[in-house]
Amino acid sequence: MRLFIAIPVEDALKDELINIQNEIRETQAHIKLVEPENIHFTVRFLGEVSQEQSTVISSIIKKAASGYKRFEMELKGIGAFPSAGNPRVIWVGCNEAAGENKLVRIYRDIEKSLLESKFTPNDKSFSPHITLGRVKSPKNKPACPDVHRGAGRESLTRILKEKVDFSVGIQMVKEVVLFQSQLRPDGPVYSVVESATLL
Repeated sequence: MRLFIAIPVEDALKDELINIQNEIRETQAHIKLVEPENIHFTVRFLGEVSQEQSTVISSIIKKAASGYKRFEMELKGIGAFPSAGNPRVIWVGCNEAAGENKLVRIYRDIEKSLLESKFTPNDKSFSPHITLGRVKSPKNKPACPDVHRGAGRESLTRILKEKVDFSVGIQMVKEVVLFQSQLRPDGPVYSVVESATLL
């Protein structure tokens, strides 16, 4: 089973994210956008695990979720890894109430329990974000519109700069979900393995 832990995104906010994806699509940049039904906050990618390990992970997320009340976070800021000038992954960030950082704390609780259960340590630092798409080639990334292909058409880089402080809306975090990812030729299909509800 190929698994990952994530926070689902509310449907109303997905609609706003789809609008942003449509703007990105109009740039004609060579980018693979995340399917709307697959948009989420990744907490921890786990990769291939056994059924027995899946049961352990389900217990871990339930324990972690039970220690937190529901909380709000603002989806804000459109950016890119490694940079807006050289975008490879397009993302939306999040802001929580000052000083709370509950999403980070939930991640740390889960990671601690995973390590105690002999899972491989995460090889990436945790940076809460939603992936909107992945750039496949440099086509149309320059900041200036390509007048030869359509006057006034914004490039991907320009959109990123314009939306650096853009607010998508407020998300209520209610649950932590363990998803299975099944890879198919037309894209991954996600299904819920376990859902752990916050207080």
